[in-house]
Amino acid sequence: MTDPIEEPSPIRLPFYFSAWPTLHIHVTQPFAARPEVYSRWNLPGHEGVDLRARLSEPIFAVATGKVYQVRNYQDGHNYGTRVRIRHRQGYRTIYAHLSSTLVREGQIVYAGQPIGRAGSTGNSSAAHLHLTLKNDRAARGRELYIGYPYEIIDPSPYLHWLQVGAGLVDSEDVDDFDHVFTGGG
Repeated sequence: MTDPIEEPSPIRLPFYFSAWPTLHIHVTQPFAARPEVYSRWNLPGHEGVDLRARLSEPIFAVATGKVYQVRNYQDGHNYGTRVRIRHRQGYRTIYAHLSSTLVREGQIVYAGQPIGRAGSTGNSSAAHLHLTLKNDRAARGRELYIGYPYEIIDPSPYLHWLQVGAGLVDSEDVDDFDHVFTGGG
């Protein structure tokens, strides 16, 4: 089987999310929120998005890729129990604060495949999913890099496309889309 993160064709399709990572289409803390809290970690604000997920609900891969790290909370990391997946074009996703994992390192996963269960491990006060998006080229290309270290980029546009482009919300709701990213409604 061909590795899904390799691109043998000279045609490069843009990277996109093709599955929502939780059962609930609701962002509880947007990217870049609360800079006063995240400055203690030398970050200009929240370095991912928090999505509603109840304890032990399934968490899904947003795109096809290869699992390159599975860690339990015993290592003391802020993300707690987490899964990291490498996708094509240098993109990587991190699924944090899980209660348990359902994949192993080196495993190929597909968009929409369950990879773990929601939890509140690490630096977390309630069950949810923290989703971080990184790109290997983010530190080199100012179009992707907006002042965040560690190759972190904002996943919000990828979630927005998924909601509208894939029909998870009606196009008439686009004007009201901001409520999804501000914790409202």
